[in-house]
Amino acid sequence: SKGCSHPGETKAQTYKLTKALSAAFEEKNGTYLCRTLKGVPDGTVRRSCPGCISDACQLIEEYLLKSLFAADVNPSAATFFAIVRLLSTDGTCAGA
Repeated sequence: SKGCSHPGETKAQTYKLTKALSAAFEEKNGTYLCRTLKGVPDGTVRRSCPGCISDACQLIEEYLLKSLFAADVNPSAATFFAIVRLLSTDGTCAGA
């Protein structure tokens, strides 16, 4: 956040962006949960770890390119950390 003078301002932006990016990732892959992507529940591997990283990078790249032309978008470091956390929510790919 921007500190005490603007509480919650960047946090709300980060949540909004994380929700949009996770929805885009889910639309592309059917889920954003590593466990399901790796086929743990049913044995069907939907996407490899490198493929997930590639997809996430592509989504972030698209976002950054759009932000260059939009005055109302101001990405923060917390936003990018939230995206990385999103991809390892269940811990299945941690350290992979």
